[in-house]
Amino acid sequence: LVTSSDRLAEFPAARCPPPEVLARLEELDAALLLGTHVRGWREPDALVQTIKADSDSVSWLPPILARNPATVEALPLSTLCQLLSATLHASTSQDDFQDAPQTLQNGGGEASGGGPDVSRLVQRLAES
Repeated sequence: LVTSSDRLAEFPAARCPPPEVLARLEELDAALLLGTHVRGWREPDALVQTIKADSDSVSWLPPILARNPATVEALPLSTLCQLLSATLHASTSQDDFQDAPQTLQNGGGEASGGGPDVSRLVQRLAES
């Protein structure tokens, strides 16, 4: 009986491309908006599949949401909750955490550092 871990052992670990290849890919992304097109794929849903495969998606999603807020509409609810929690945690210290409900009531706004719009996250959660 062959298990899935046996099949995974057959393939070597993925390697990171050389820096010049990454730089060229970033140039192409900026020029052709590749990321926007990939995030727009819904059959299959490339963004949701990537989020499900990466347990650390909360770290790389905020810059995407800052550039393209409409991406919030495609996110799974569990990811929205994680983003909201991380955004509120990052934008409030222990001393002023009691102000978080007021921040939400006032519409939230964008977190520092180009994070997602809190009010948009809350609105999307409320609609679901």
